Order: sequence, then structure tokens, then C-alpha cells
Amino acid sequence: MVYGINMSRRYLVVASSVVILIVVVLALSYQKDTLSSTGLSRLHKYDPTHPRPGTTGIISLIANGSSSPPPVSIYHTQTPSDTTHSTPPAVSKASTQATSVSLINPKGLAEDGFIEYSLGVSPLSDMKLVGHRVPEKILIPVDISDIYFSVKTASIYPDRLNTVMLTWAQTVSIEQISFTTDKATNWTDAFAARGYKINLAPHCGLGHEHYFSLCCKSGVEYDHFYKSIESGKNYNWLCHIDDDQYYNVWKLKRMLIKYDPNKPWYIGKSHHGFTSYNSFPFPEAKRHDYKFNTGNVYCLSKQTMKEIEKYLRAKNFPKSCDKTRQPDDVTIAIIIVGVLGHTPTEEKQMWSHLELLDQLPKEESMKMISFGYGHLEGAYHGRWNTSLNLPNPRFSYNADPTRFLSYHCMVYPKLKWCQ
Repeated sequence: MVYGINMSRRYLVVASSVVILIVVVLALSYQKDTLSSTGLSRLHKYDPTHPRPGTTGIISLIANGSSSPPPVSIYHTQTPSDTTHSTPPAVSKASTQATSVSLINPKGLAEDGFIEYSLGVSPLSDMKLVGHRVPEKILIPVDISDIYFSVKTASIYPDRLNTVMLTWAQTVSIEQISFTTDKATNWTDAFAARGYKINLAPHCGLGHEHYFSLCCKSGVEYDHFYKSIESGKNYNWLCHIDDDQYYNVWKLKRMLIKYDPNKPWYIGKSHHGFTSYNSFPFPEAKRHDYKFNTGNVYCLSKQTMKEIEKYLRAKNFPKSCDKTRQPDDVTIAIIIVGVLGHTPTEEKQMWSHLELLDQLPKEESMKMISFGYGHLEGAYHGRWNTSLNLPNPRFSYNADPTRFLSYHCMVYPKLKWCQ
């Protein structure tokens, strides 16, 4: 009787082991699933219900470390597509075959001398190299040379900058775009070696939890614009954008053509109605309330920049924020609207980071001048701000959770890496 019980227990243990083994095999098979729209091997499983903003599934550039790196831009003359969308072309097996997998070296020594990328779905430290892409320079059919593009980023989000560099930044000349960050990294050093302006603000700190860090970095950002003007550059517009935003540059230019830069314009996406503020520190104030365009993306005309220069130069802007006790985007609105008395201009196609992108109809998505992706912890009843809802996106959500890549391919479908 005891022998029979022991045998039953042995059979139970063996059966349990077999079940566990089957589960493990199935799990491993699931992890080796392929990216549906690219054909590249999926190396990690990504949870689309709770993406880690700015760190997951995003393009990661690796810079060549030589002292005189070759150019990373290939010029292609093409007209951006203004259609809603066309069915993406079939992807050949040859173009999607994964290379031998190797760990990314953060120092980025690429043997072929070009910037490489990985379609990873895990934090940067765990990303695997699964392919090669070269950012391709795009010649757009409008003159954007009068726009100064200012990107605010942070060393803790290197892959955000990389995504920007692979996509919309390729439509802008090196001379008219700058990046302001808290400290140098291997990534910013690589971009600086290629001629990009990297404005360092180590004294400002990393945080977004206190208005000083934001205002300090913005002060450095604005100061470099004024220095560009003083050096002889003739910019009509300063267009600010955060590192988790995409600019459709030629749509932006077509919008700006409607406005005279010699008048005080403050263009963006408004947050809400007018709000009162303590105007006592500003005896020159013309009104005691303001309405602000959210700080993720906005454009200021050269006339506006002239009028607010004394408030914005590097050492002065943090002092202005001390007076308002507000972050940078609110403070600049108080100065322009409250102190100077100008009215903000709202452009519906310039996205506010307080809007839920997945609520935007698909047919409207291709009309956007700018958009971003989820990063608002706890906003809107705990929901992440998700990403743009595109019709027939070129890449899967796992490969492209920001939707920058898919949108970029819809606008510029002739790019080699979009084929």
C-alpha cells in the first residue's frame, strides 16, 4: 500500500515536471515571436498597456567613435507625402534579416563608421543590436532656414534624442538646430563631433520636480538663440520642442507663413482659459491674468523675442520664474500675455502634452504639425498619454511605441529604411 502511494507521488512529480517544461518551452517560443511589420526577431516581450516613456521600444543610435567620423546623412530629394496614407510596401526577406545579435556598446564604436540603430523593446541597457539604418537627410519643398529649432533634453533620456535624430531632425540643417541638456554623454559627444550644437547646463540639475531646473535650462536655451542672432544669423522664429515630440517641419513652415515675424506672435496649443496671477513683482504688467501654450512645443516670432529678451537671457529667466513661482512654460506666458499684454495664438494641429493622443481620430493624425507620446504619470485617471493613432502604421507598436518612425515613413515614404 505504501509502495503504491510512493509510486503515485513519483508519477505526480514527473507529470508536474513535464507540465512545467512545456510551459517554459511555450514561453521561450513566445519570446521568439517576430515583429509583425518588420520581420526582425523580437528579443523581448513588450507590454503595450504600460509603456515606459522614452525608454522602451525606441530607436537607439550608436555613434562612431573615430576622431573624424564620416557624415551620417544621405541626401535624398523628395517631396513629403501629404496624403492620409498608402499601404506600406512589402518588406523583402533580405532587407529584414537580422544581423548577428550583439550587445550594444554605449560608447558606440560602429565598425562600418555609420550610426546604427536597434529596434529594441527593453530599457537601453538591455537593448540588442538587430539591424542597421543610416539617418537619411531630407530636402523638403519649403524654405525653413529662418527657423531656429531648440530641443530641450536630459542625459537620463538618451534614446529620446536618438529617435529625434533619426527622424524629424534630418529635415533640418545642422546650423539651425540646437540641443540643451544637463550634462554631456557619449551620445551628445557623438552628435557634437558631427557639428550639432549641444548646449550644456550642468548647474541646472536633472529634475522636473522644481521649477528652477526647468527655468534654468530654458534660460540657457534662450540665451543660445540670442547668441546666434548676435553672431549674424537672421532667424524669424524660435520654435521650441521637447525631446519626446515630433515636428512635421514642412507643415510647421506652411503654418508660420501665415504670420508676420515682425509682429509679437506666441503660437502653440493652449492649455485652458485665462488664469489670474500675482502681478505685483511686475509693475510694468498690462494685465493681471494670462493664458499659456503648453511647453512641449511652441513658436515665438523674432519681435516677441526682442520684447522679452531682458526676461529670458540665461541669468534672468530663473529670476523671472522666482517672481512667478511657476515653471518655464507658465512663466513665459505670464511675461508675454500678462506683462506685455499680447494674446497667445492657438494652432489646433500643434499638440499639447495634456491631450490624449489615442482620442485623436486616425484621419486627423496625418494633419498634425507636432505630436508626442505618453509620459504623464497619473494623468487622466491613471492613464498613460499613449501614442498617435495612425492608419496602417509601417512598424508594429512593439517596434515603434512612439510612432515617430511610422509617421516619418508616411510623410517621407521613399526613405530607404521605410521600404
